[in-house]
Amino acid sequence: MAVAGPLRRGAELVTEVVVVAAGDLQSTGPFPDALRLVRASPEAFGWALLEATGPDRFVDAVRACAEARGLAVTRDGLLEAGSTVATFEEDDVFERLDLWPTPPERRDSGAPVPRATPGPRLIRRGDLQGALHNHTTASDGTADLRTMRAAAAARGLRYLGISEHSEAAHYAGGLDGARLHAQAEEIEALNAEEHRCALLTGVESDILEDGRLDTPDDVLATLDCVIASVHRRHGQGREAITARMVRAAHHPKAAVIGHPTGRLLLGRAPTELDVEALLEACAASGCAVELNANPQRLDLNARYVSMAKERGVLVSIAADAHAPGELDHLDHGVTLARRAGLRPADVLNARPLEVLRGWLAARALG
Repeated sequence: MAVAGPLRRGAELVTEVVVVAAGDLQSTGPFPDALRLVRASPEAFGWALLEATGPDRFVDAVRACAEARGLAVTRDGLLEAGSTVATFEEDDVFERLDLWPTPPERRDSGAPVPRATPGPRLIRRGDLQGALHNHTTASDGTADLRTMRAAAAARGLRYLGISEHSEAAHYAGGLDGARLHAQAEEIEALNAEEHRCALLTGVESDILEDGRLDTPDDVLATLDCVIASVHRRHGQGREAITARMVRAAHHPKAAVIGHPTGRLLLGRAPTELDVEALLEACAASGCAVELNANPQRLDLNARYVSMAKERGVLVSIAADAHAPGELDHLDHGVTLARRAGLRPADVLNARPLEVLRGWLAARALG
């Protein structure tokens, strides 16, 4: 049994969960409206999974490859001279047709390719060395530093960036310079324990209406990693919000632009931001952009993340965790990054800690 459909492809919004099952699955009652069950024989399971995963244009392209090889394609899978070609696994289909096994997340973006010309090795969850955008009880999180560090270590992360809200976000318990300094001292003491997960000091500094960061430069200079984010849009139009974000991207201590469009899926439309102009500014300044993996955000989306990759802009896959369990948001981010074609080299927090520290230091020097 395997999940298929848009969920397997990592679509941002899913209205139906498709499940493919081999053999005769006996149900105990009607399935929910949002669930569709596809039954297949064990010998045809691989084809059934590929077909149910979609999208149609990818499946049609694979079907055309099969027919070009003299194979018939029916509801019973691949047939050769009237006999079923066993495809117990989906990879059996690709192998039989001499095709590269296209990852499900990439099937929306193109046709299958020959096995001799495989695509890149995409980012995987295990490639992530850390996460840079996270909160604790010092602002609006629900767990303290020790608890968040333990949760990060349990998930195999080697570093965890702490980026509490800044003073302008008073509604979220934002920190002023004195409180950031006190937290930095606490982090220094915890890091002295030589825990397997290091903590990085930081702040999620609000981008003010004119593009300045609300945290003073002398405070920013003392922190490891600064996330620059807009939380109040002030009703700005496209030109004003773009200028605001572009200026922030050129700030030498802004390491990452957080949740750039500000969208909330099914809740709030993205700002009228010229994302291409922001990405060009990031490419010029060396600033990274965030793929905020909170499932309510998924910001930037896959199209914009792909545009960042094309321009050489590093992407930070961020959990934006306000509780230990929310570090699992990273899984959603990796899926979206794969849809965008990202490799480990394209992802800022796939870098080991010392390499990351070197990048942050170089970024601060401009």
